[in-house]
Amino acid sequence: MLQALRIRDFRLLWAGSLISSLGSWLLAIAIPAHVLQVTGSLRDTGLTLAAEYLPPLVLGPAAGVVTDRWDRRRLMIGTSLFRAGAVAVMLAGIAPGRYWVLYAALIAESGGGVLYSPAEQARTPMIMGTGPMLSSANSLNAFADGAVRFIGGPLGGILLAFCGVRWLICADVLSYLACAAANSLTSRTDGENARRHRLIGDLARDLLEGVRVLRGQPMTRALFPVTVISLAANASLSAVLMPFGLRKLGGSEHTGFLLACLGVGFLLGAPVLRALMDRLQPRILLAASLTATGVMYYLLFTSSSLATALSAATAIGMSGSMSLTIPLTVMQRVTPGAALGRVSAAFLTGEAAATLTGAVTGPFLAQAVHLAGAAIASAVVTLGAAALTCLTVPRLSHPVGPPRQSDVTLNDGEEITMDARLNFYDSNVAAKLTKHINSAGAVITDSALPAATQNLVKIRASQINGCSVCTAMHTKDAERAGETSVRLNLVAVWRDAKVFTDAERAALELTEQGTRLADGVGVTDEAWANTAKHFDTDQLTALVSLIALINAYNRLNVITRQLGGDYQPGQWG
Repeated sequence: MLQALRIRDFRLLWAGSLISSLGSWLLAIAIPAHVLQVTGSLRDTGLTLAAEYLPPLVLGPAAGVVTDRWDRRRLMIGTSLFRAGAVAVMLAGIAPGRYWVLYAALIAESGGGVLYSPAEQARTPMIMGTGPMLSSANSLNAFADGAVRFIGGPLGGILLAFCGVRWLICADVLSYLACAAANSLTSRTDGENARRHRLIGDLARDLLEGVRVLRGQPMTRALFPVTVISLAANASLSAVLMPFGLRKLGGSEHTGFLLACLGVGFLLGAPVLRALMDRLQPRILLAASLTATGVMYYLLFTSSSLATALSAATAIGMSGSMSLTIPLTVMQRVTPGAALGRVSAAFLTGEAAATLTGAVTGPFLAQAVHLAGAAIASAVVTLGAAALTCLTVPRLSHPVGPPRQSDVTLNDGEEITMDARLNFYDSNVAAKLTKHINSAGAVITDSALPAATQNLVKIRASQINGCSVCTAMHTKDAERAGETSVRLNLVAVWRDAKVFTDAERAALELTEQGTRLADGVGVTDEAWANTAKHFDTDQLTALVSLIALINAYNRLNVITRQLGGDYQPGQWG
């Protein structure tokens, strides 16, 4: 799970989101508590929650269009700064009679989050790829979310008592500024903002295109209703959790233990999910998680002892964490990058609607049929979501994992199977070697050599060496990063193409000569001088090192007859 932190851009993205989430959770209890303490009005307190849920419901679909149209990195920086300003305005709205300012600021802050969340979900696979590293990243995000939920709310309540609401507001402002700073340090990704100059009139067209992508992909089409149904059931019971603890478990102290166990379970779910996500089919793992959640709902709300209730709460937290992260990871893997913002926003909007619906209906249902009846109803709904998962969610046709063999059909129809000569995944020597060689590659990736140039160099050297693994890998990674199909198709004939810059042409010439050393020509002074005109010393060092490194990768794969074609973008991190 911690492997994801080796990637610099994700490390910055994760740290920024963690800090801003902690700042937000400090206010999650503090703002409603402050309003209730000053006004004594449940209506005024409830309006703070309404201000949080309104923007996702109203702005969610449009936010997805903006996410796919604009540079996601800049969008995340801008929304973080906007949210910092919105929270700062709260300082003017905490006095009696000025709560309309507070509500407006809460709506503005939530509106900024509506833009930030799909941008973050869409940008994560652009950084991590869609292989095992994405599972690590999402598991780590789930762990961080659980930790923030576990300590943020209680810590906010304590700090509210000792420091006052003004200091908590200032802390949240600083957290958003830190998030913006962290995002500004991440790398710029080519191709993310290719559509930003389109007219506003195309919003409806882009929105409909996003809906078509959501409906046209069987996996996302099936996961969407499952997610909405399960979250509605969860929210309905969350709304009556406090009355249950106070009435059935013996008071606020035991209720605090219950909430703590939910948080612990949420934390435990992250490493379990990382261990299982790439080993089992998503529909099996999701159905099992939802089934466990439904059963634990019933055990929790019908328990007669504190020990049973705490055990059930821990299990609910663990399976609930997995139920949230599995659909997100699958959605990120199967959705095209150009539409990922809109599909993410659709899921987030559905989640907000389900949470609001459940939070409203839960108390009414509990009052009508008592807590046990409400728990049974939610358990049945959750088990229904598990059954729906088994019936509608398709198998993932391309499971994550190393290619082992390939079937080849000859002209006469005879089919033969080609096996790799050596399995690197069973060798301790290979494991140590790849660890160090990948570390060297990370230095080049993080260098000042443009990412587009790095991809072109890796593709061209792999073509010359006949390495199908590396050719497929780096072509798919370049395409995922926003490289055009025209340029990718012309890499092999770059001398006669007009789509490459002079710097890229110089790098490709150096790559070819550096790869074909056995031809006896070597690297000419003309090729070196031409390359030196376009790159500084650090970039030249990175370029030469990259040529040497990709040739090493090529030879490892070609000598052992590793077979390409099954690679998924980002599979090896």
